[in-house]
Amino acid sequence: MSYGNAIITGASGLVGSAIVPEVAKLRPILSLGRSNQPIAGSNLPFIPIDLKQKNLGLADPKEVFKNAHFIIHCAADVRWNQSEQNALRSNTEATAELIDFAKRYAPRLQNFVYISTAFVDTLQKKPDKIPSLSDFNNAYEYSKYLAEEEVKNSGLPFTVIRPSIVMGRQSDGAVSRFLSIYQLVYLYNHNLLPFLVGNGDARLDIVSLDTVTEAIIWSLKNPSHSLGKTVYACSGIHAPTLETVISLGKRTVNRARQQAGLTPRGEVTIIDPQVFERFFLPIMRKSLPRNYEMVRQALECFRPYLNIHTCRKPEFAFISKHTTPLLLRSFTFWCEQRINKSAREYASKAL
Repeated sequence: MSYGNAIITGASGLVGSAIVPEVAKLRPILSLGRSNQPIAGSNLPFIPIDLKQKNLGLADPKEVFKNAHFIIHCAADVRWNQSEQNALRSNTEATAELIDFAKRYAPRLQNFVYISTAFVDTLQKKPDKIPSLSDFNNAYEYSKYLAEEEVKNSGLPFTVIRPSIVMGRQSDGAVSRFLSIYQLVYLYNHNLLPFLVGNGDARLDIVSLDTVTEAIIWSLKNPSHSLGKTVYACSGIHAPTLETVISLGKRTVNRARQQAGLTPRGEVTIIDPQVFERFFLPIMRKSLPRNYEMVRQALECFRPYLNIHTCRKPEFAFISKHTTPLLLRSFTFWCEQRINKSAREYASKAL
């Protein structure tokens, strides 16, 4: 069988599913993704992979990669609270295996496009010190940093794309998976978000799905400019504050709840990290109900991202400038899928 010359891993994921139709306009593609997450509405060639298995679960890597001119590696485990072992296997070692396949089986490769994360730049490099997990906010960032190093030292032609926190499309907020900030919206809607530990004036660097897609497509169309470069997809100086994100999220969720005949949710208190550690945490550990304690532990992985006060000013970037309408449309899309749709389905069953 002869496969397409553009291979997209993670084709059923958040970024991958968005770029599949766009890349398909340029050249024949082969999609690699989770077997339990087929690409909706697509009849393009698809092969399941598993990042945790040897050879990514592929029976014949040579057959898969022999025609590859471009490899766009989106597949990753993006959880902020995963273990170091899991992150290194899914993100670093899997990338190294993919690089090995490219070297051995893709002699005509023109660009290995690696989808990393903007938060790799939280690393505070120290002279004569090899970075370790403690230099990053979590194992996810660490594993992506190490994967970037694998790519940059591979000898392959490459481009690294660094998206920040990915939201929906700029036009309508549509997205295939609800990650990161959407988890806070979920908790708020279920009355499980009475507080957040952070600073109201902290900046949350978000980016539209369109902007990430634009950066990836640019890297394919302009190899003379993109090869060897690290390209950001972010909002930079246009990043909204935590207070703005919470305000827009509350407004959108409560409007949807009212339309669905549900009781609006209340306020979300932002607690300064030092105040929280000194006064609130000792008491909460003793008296907090079990379900709220589980939520508090889950929210720990958000804390580093709710305390960033500087804005990125990367040398080369695709920028999402209109972040307020992006947030509103993204939250509205979430509400349509999770609140309004559920209310309609419940009403139809009651008839």
